[in-house]
Amino acid sequence: MKILEGLFFVFLVGFALIDLVHAQDQSGFISIDCCATFDYTDYTTGINYTTDESFIYTGILKNVSDEYQTDLNQRLILTLRIFPDGTRNCYNVNKLTKGSKYLIRATFFYGNYDTKNQGPKFDIHLGANIWGHGTPLISGLEFRILNNNNYVIHQPGSLDFFAHWDVGSKATENIRFPHDSYDRIWTPFHKNNWLNISTNGSNSIDTSNNSQLPPGIVMQTAATMKNANEELILPFEGRGIDFPKELYVFMYFEELVELVRTDNRSFNILLDGEPVYGPVAPELLSVNIVNPTMPFSNTFSLFKTETSTLPPILNAIEVYSVKNLSQVETDQKDVDAVSNINTNYKLSKDWQGDPCSPKDFMWVGLKCSDSVYDPPRIVSLNLSSSKLSGELDHSFSSLTMLLVL
Repeated sequence: MKILEGLFFVFLVGFALIDLVHAQDQSGFISIDCCATFDYTDYTTGINYTTDESFIYTGILKNVSDEYQTDLNQRLILTLRIFPDGTRNCYNVNKLTKGSKYLIRATFFYGNYDTKNQGPKFDIHLGANIWGHGTPLISGLEFRILNNNNYVIHQPGSLDFFAHWDVGSKATENIRFPHDSYDRIWTPFHKNNWLNISTNGSNSIDTSNNSQLPPGIVMQTAATMKNANEELILPFEGRGIDFPKELYVFMYFEELVELVRTDNRSFNILLDGEPVYGPVAPELLSVNIVNPTMPFSNTFSLFKTETSTLPPILNAIEVYSVKNLSQVETDQKDVDAVSNINTNYKLSKDWQGDPCSPKDFMWVGLKCSDSVYDPPRIVSLNLSSSKLSGELDHSFSSLTMLLVL
């Protein structure tokens, strides 16, 4: 069974790279193993995982089938939480720092837990916004705080993961934490017609001015062409997903060996054979970052300039699409008020997540204002079926737009 992973960068609520000594710091990490029975440290990454019992109160613990209960599989995927009941089931992660960017990765592994060999489906929402479609289960949920100066995009929304490639690497394992202090997962990527090159030993990269750079172990490999007159082509087709209309691409170039005096390397970036960026001239042991925004194309390539004696080189690439998170969440004062009411009266209502959003899953008993630009406000609250008695809780006074009670 394939592990389905979603990678998200949350707008305004989001990699920095430091030396390996500091990379052990997990102060910006929230790592949740869904339905684990105790906290633990993953032996391959050193990441500290906690159980999800303080983040959600619905769902049922399941284990993947025996065929997946092996030491070769990451511990994170051995247990899962399924949600057979309720129209919405929400993780309440209230430890995030407002105004910060986060990498958010959710892992879903069916693992034939029910012996039916058929995983069901449900919608996933990030706050009030649709994130994607997946199975009605979850194996892990991870948050990594990022540098707000990195991954800047020039339109509303968040970056949705498409690819992280460790180009030119023939390694059999992905690269992630502790090599990458933001726990990006870099997948080895090479083609048979490429010439793979690498440096000996560690690659010392100065990240003091840009914390977005990939780790040295990723940058110490690269791909080029055996024939200087050939294009270096990166095919995006055949990934089995719906292709976005526009891509945000972060390419990393570094010259790994000192060139002889008669050689030089420069190249352009092409889409469908037409130059869209360049020329790029990588420097020795100094990383160049190129960040073009481009329409999706199956023929994304690098080709040397007329004056270049060497073919293009590429060390690493990140590819994202932009996810529009336009649906506004409920006014925070109303959220706090109705949550307090729910807690103080010990209501049995299935109230989870945002009260008014998404509109199709509004909390039972609530009616909310509907505005394109302003946060929804609670205008009606029906608690007649709760059989309440006694004094009116002071939290009701905070629902300043309430018209019907």
